[in-house]
Amino acid sequence: MPHSGEGSVQASALRWILWGCLLLTGAAAIVTAFYLLIYKPRIWLRPEIEWVDVAGGEFLAGSDPALDPYARPNESPQHLVRVEAFQIGRYEITNSQYARCVQAGACGPPGDMPLHQDPGHSDHPVVNVDWQNGYDFCTWIGGRLPTEAEWEYAARGGPSTQGYLYAGSDNPDHVAWYWENSDRRTSPVGQLAPNELGLYDMSGNVAEWIADWYGPYSSLPQENPTGPEEGSHRVVRNGSWDDGFIHLRCARRFGLQPDARFSGTGFRCAR
Repeated sequence: MPHSGEGSVQASALRWILWGCLLLTGAAAIVTAFYLLIYKPRIWLRPEIEWVDVAGGEFLAGSDPALDPYARPNESPQHLVRVEAFQIGRYEITNSQYARCVQAGACGPPGDMPLHQDPGHSDHPVVNVDWQNGYDFCTWIGGRLPTEAEWEYAARGGPSTQGYLYAGSDNPDHVAWYWENSDRRTSPVGQLAPNELGLYDMSGNVAEWIADWYGPYSSLPQENPTGPEEGSHRVVRNGSWDDGFIHLRCARRFGLQPDARFSGTGFRCAR
């Protein structure tokens, strides 16, 4: 028969075991609730992105004024660039895709919510988004914004490039929505002809945010460049529905402050 002191110790130990079980049960319940109510819906909301494989290779980045009458100073000097294989989205990110990120709480809302929420614009590229919005969305789906080198290489057709002035053609009307044919608005993605890689709207519809900080080109050959380490503006590539044809060229580049939002600026993702 145990002494009273031993019984007290056993009762105390039993109480600690019970408290431990309760605490573990409560912690498990909290983790389960977090998974079911927060984490899992965020996964389910992620849209399907159609990725295009781009084989690695070399290309001449920038423009040559001797060959391109519309070449701009910030597109020179032309220089050799090599990129490794990567994937890039076949289409620009649409309003319906971006809305899922907002619903999941992973992205901030775009600047023009009525347009963004209009069912008639669900398959139009999302606009009025800043650089951080693009970064957040691409990260949320398991990707990233493309580097400037990747974007231009893909726009030019990657290893299968035909040397077109625009992404897939020398005639902008074949591949791009721009000032002359857009009715002054965005169009559903994927309506015109793709380029050699099967990428749509790499010229026209909306200009696209790029991962890199904006800076001048170097004449030196580069391998997988990622732009300057810091800066005040991020690179934007392509032209939009609001631009003339000279701004649709594969070489066209400019910089915007990261918090800028415009009705002609969107993005696509890479990985």
